[in-house]
Amino acid sequence: MEITENKHKVVNTIESFFPKQHKKIRRNIAMCAYSILRSEKVNTAEIARHMGEINGQDFKSNDMRVYRLLQSKNFQVSDSMWRSHIQLLFTLLKEGGLKKGAEIAINVDYTTDRDDFLILCASIVFQEEAIPMYFSLRKYPKRSGMINQKKMETAFFKELRHLLPDSYRYVVVADRGFGNNKIFEILENTKFGYVIRLNDNLGIHYKNKDTNLSELPHHDVRIKSTFIRSWKRRLKIVKKVKGDAHWLLAISAGTQHSVQKYENRFSIEKMFKNKKSGGFDLEKVFVNKYDRFKRLLFISCIAYAILVFTGLFIRNKAHHIKKNYFLHLDLLSVFSG
Repeated sequence: MEITENKHKVVNTIESFFPKQHKKIRRNIAMCAYSILRSEKVNTAEIARHMGEINGQDFKSNDMRVYRLLQSKNFQVSDSMWRSHIQLLFTLLKEGGLKKGAEIAINVDYTTDRDDFLILCASIVFQEEAIPMYFSLRKYPKRSGMINQKKMETAFFKELRHLLPDSYRYVVVADRGFGNNKIFEILENTKFGYVIRLNDNLGIHYKNKDTNLSELPHHDVRIKSTFIRSWKRRLKIVKKVKGDAHWLLAISAGTQHSVQKYENRFSIEKMFKNKKSGGFDLEKVFVNKYDRFKRLLFISCIAYAILVFTGLFIRNKAHHIKKNYFLHLDLLSVFSG
């Protein structure tokens, strides 16, 4: 009896973060997230099978329930949905010790689902783990020019900043694919800080002469301000050397621990692997319709976030301080029984 109550407690807890959604929709989203947590697979058959643990219905009924949810026009991955998801994340973060006014690193990168979809994803870093926060989805371009990348990125950062609470400072951390003038313009306009890797061949004016970043000496260098010739923009640049390798990073004013933030950027690659082939097996789910895949991907973000946070909770033996971890403990009961 206690195990059954725990299962319903998890579903009710997830559901409570989506109060603005239709009751049936939010209930089914919560049950799907629970089922993904139980199976650790984003597979509609596995979701339907584990859903029976909650509602007592047979596989066929739940399989149809999942199908109808993913095609329902009442289930839109909207501004309201993202706000609810981000509220869940920040509630867990605050239980884990996040303080008001803290500087938060947000890893940003592209990934794909097979050759069907292009996904621009933002993840928050907590205890060196990347947790999905927000994504933008497009059908994968079959030829050049099908996607206006600048328009996609502008809308992405504008909407992300709109969704984030104002109680914290945010730093976008990204690889060389984002190291261009248009990205710095977008980030400045949306009031994000940044730590972004630059290409070595970028032309600069440094120590009264024109040169390239590749000509900087092979040791750690910090340049408070240098002029980027082709962009007509001044940037703070840090060069970090590790053996034969090095990083050239553009750093926004006031950003702290920039090199460590960039080192933690690689956690987003681990997150992509875990979701696609190393855990959730998203790439083995043959959902090819845009709206259905977007809804399934959104639910997987909820489940993945809970999985990471509860895993960190267990690893850090936080059960010794239960009074500070009410939400973690509610969600942890998904793994009982």
